[in-house]
Amino acid sequence: MIGVYLQTSVNKNKEHSLYVRVRAKGINISIPLKFAVQKKHFNTKRKRVRSSHPLSIPFNKRIDEVSAKIYESLQLYRADIITLEEFNNRLSKRTEKSIPHLMSIYKNEKKPNTYSIYQYSITAYERALNKSIIFSDISHSSITKAISKWKTEGLSPTSINTYIRHLGILKNDAHKRDYCSTPFTRHNAYNQRVERLEIKSITSEQFKEAMSRVKSENERKALILYLLSLMTRGMYFTDFQNMQPQRDVFTHFRHKTKNEMQIDGLDGLITALYDTIRDEVYQLPKYAKIIKRLLGVPFKTARKTYDSYALLNNVDFQIRIHLLGQRDQSIKRHYTNFEMNAIKQKIRDSNTLILDSFNAKEYAKELICLNY
Repeated sequence: MIGVYLQTSVNKNKEHSLYVRVRAKGINISIPLKFAVQKKHFNTKRKRVRSSHPLSIPFNKRIDEVSAKIYESLQLYRADIITLEEFNNRLSKRTEKSIPHLMSIYKNEKKPNTYSIYQYSITAYERALNKSIIFSDISHSSITKAISKWKTEGLSPTSINTYIRHLGILKNDAHKRDYCSTPFTRHNAYNQRVERLEIKSITSEQFKEAMSRVKSENERKALILYLLSLMTRGMYFTDFQNMQPQRDVFTHFRHKTKNEMQIDGLDGLITALYDTIRDEVYQLPKYAKIIKRLLGVPFKTARKTYDSYALLNNVDFQIRIHLLGQRDQSIKRHYTNFEMNAIKQKIRDSNTLILDSFNAKEYAKELICLNY
């Protein structure tokens, strides 16, 4: 139902502002016509400005234009051609700023890794919907459709939850900036149950077999990222973003625990690996997917693999804790003379033993030399 009404309040000239109200299923909005007349100049039955008013012709033309636009938008909404948010935007003359516009702001405001996750979430959503999206597309019906598509494609529950969470944050931020008319509404149905799985490790033979199947530069870099994590004693992507490898031993503060770690540069081998993937350390989703496909395990299992090989080689528990850069400082209590050169040498020897038993250095040299 569409109608034209006078506001109850009056201005200093005793004129009432006019507005058009539209009421339909799920819709109840009022649109100001931006002009006012005295009550005697308005025909309440015909919803027209009387000819007695000197501006009756342009005022009635304005009523007709707004009413026609409302009717057209209402028909499009009822036919499911536009969403409710798009309906509201059309009538309020809101100019919805684009997602690329907000992402250009994020590129300066967010950390590179955070920006990358937002970008991957948008890209995955657009692929699922098979179209470029605007903020109003981050809606219940579209999200439900995307989730169904992702499940069909075998996307992990963790990835789905990550994408939905970041799309929701993106839209809420857009709403706060007045880029879109409605905020994000989260439904419990969006939450995908994540099974807590045992963290697995891989063998040297499995890694070698994966190397034999490498057919592209991205696959080569994916295996280098995994191997670099193992050779730096289980570092994660966030560590790579701040790492400054040297030819010999270099200092790194582990991102998760802030513990200081002395990493063996292995005569420049770590630097050579790092230089190969230096520009890729902010693209975790891209390479995590390739790693999972090639090795059958997530990227973070490189840390578990390193620890598994430490166990296979009977490395002392306290040494293992130190090598992994964990919070447990019991090694300092266990070894009263922790700073003694003999203990430091034992730590270096243990690391060498672990890497040699995995054949890590040979794999690293081979991957560095591969060209695609």
